[in-house]
Amino acid sequence: PSHVRRHLEERGEGIVGAVLAVPDVDASKRAADALGVRTTAELDYDQPTLDRWLQGRFTKYKEYFLGPDAPLGPNMVIGEFVDAEPAEEA
Repeated sequence: PSHVRRHLEERGEGIVGAVLAVPDVDASKRAADALGVRTTAELDYDQPTLDRWLQGRFTKYKEYFLGPDAPLGPNMVIGEFVDAEPAEEA
């Protein structure tokens, strides 16, 4: 199961994490790694998944869930989200 599904099954409904949008999620993760922050999960959707579940609104949707993965605490999430170009009107 996905990280979010496991979280809900183990802890019930509530806040899973707070997402911070960053311009380069991989560089931000490397910075977190250098500080000793643990990555607990990663989401990196391919284009068919973005098209199916997010109606093609994005060309990139990638997140890293950062520790501490405490039983009662939400994760901090860093993400990079690139909007799809809007369709030109005729």
